[in-house]
Amino acid sequence: MNIISRTTLIFALAFSCSAAMLQAQGSQRALGGGCAGRSTPSVSGTLVIGSTARIDSPGCFLGQGGFGLLLLGAPLPPAQWIPIPLQSSRRGTELCDLVVLPQAFLDLNALRFPLNVAIPNDPSLRGAAVGLQTLCYECGFAGCFELLTQGLEIVFG
Repeated sequence: MNIISRTTLIFALAFSCSAAMLQAQGSQRALGGGCAGRSTPSVSGTLVIGSTARIDSPGCFLGQGGFGLLLLGAPLPPAQWIPIPLQSSRRGTELCDLVVLPQAFLDLNALRFPLNVAIPNDPSLRGAAVGLQTLCYECGFAGCFELLTQGLEIVFG
């Protein structure tokens, strides 16, 4: 084996090892949607099966009298987003896009953040995507308003 063949083999092995390491990590990306100017839920951790993900923030502030639901489900492609009319400010109703098809929800009033969530050590979850989006009824000095955060997609490594 000449030097060029060995170098090519070393680069190929290094590239395939790097690719395998990248695939082992989970990922997340903002999906958009929701009400204009709203953030996404905040999640940290490696997002790898068998580890723990940390939901740092649901993406809204409930305040006294507020409530909310953290929606979990399948991320929708933009063509399938569902516009929902919400009273998001004093100015009136706004169309906010639901970008996650909810399969389950968590009552924000029953939770404390940050929230640690165990990711099952199930190989069938590797590469699976789950969407998070929060529906909130926020109360503050200007009154109470409905809002929908942007969606967040998590892919497990």
